[in-house]
Amino acid sequence: MAELVRGFIERYSQAYSLSSTGEMLIEDKSFAAYEHVCDLVNKSPETALEFVMAVTLATDNDDVLDNLAAGPLEDLIRLHGALLIDEIEVMAEKSIKFRSLLEGVQEGGDKFVWERVKALMA
Repeated sequence: MAELVRGFIERYSQAYSLSSTGEMLIEDKSFAAYEHVCDLVNKSPETALEFVMAVTLATDNDDVLDNLAAGPLEDLIRLHGALLIDEIEVMAEKSIKFRSLLEGVQEGGDKFVWERVKALMA
């Protein structure tokens, strides 16, 4: 988990530049971390939620946290919200930083779950 957290933070801490043809000017050495996180979100949502909290605690980098919210956390809520909402509520109660992360998630998925997420952001 620690290696995955480091890889994700590294990936979204970099300032990416594109050439005029759309090619990356900076080599993306941590694409594997991105792919692994996507797999976790789809196949192991509980572990993916643990990963989200680990990244949240490991960095204050706004670019990393914005990507975490709009990526893995948003996907977890959309795809597995009914399974995870109780744990999300516990995490939000324990961590102001995690609760702030929820503000970067766009509405989607189960309406009942989303109402509970909105209550956490209030």
